[in-house]
Amino acid sequence: ELNSAVGTLEKEAHEQRLEELIKQLEQYPEALGDYRDWLKAHGIDTEGMRPMGSAEGTMSVFAKRLKNGRSWVEKGVSAMITGLVAYLDNLPTNT
Repeated sequence: ELNSAVGTLEKEAHEQRLEELIKQLEQYPEALGDYRDWLKAHGIDTEGMRPMGSAEGTMSVFAKRLKNGRSWVEKGVSAMITGLVAYLDNLPTNT
């Protein structure tokens, strides 16, 4: 699909960036794979895990809500992540 876009962009700089992206993707095709396949191959249950684009969006939510200049101890951030996951996925929580 990306190869079909070569020669259609208005700016030469965009064409160069597209060609660089294509070369990078050709060099590392495993980067386009689904991380859940790798986890399954290592015996990890991936039921309920989101695809990569969705997972990255979730990580952005975590980063924004948990960081913003704050420091966390491991136990505290773990509890907050568990709570956020439960909230975002509409899971029940026990308090």
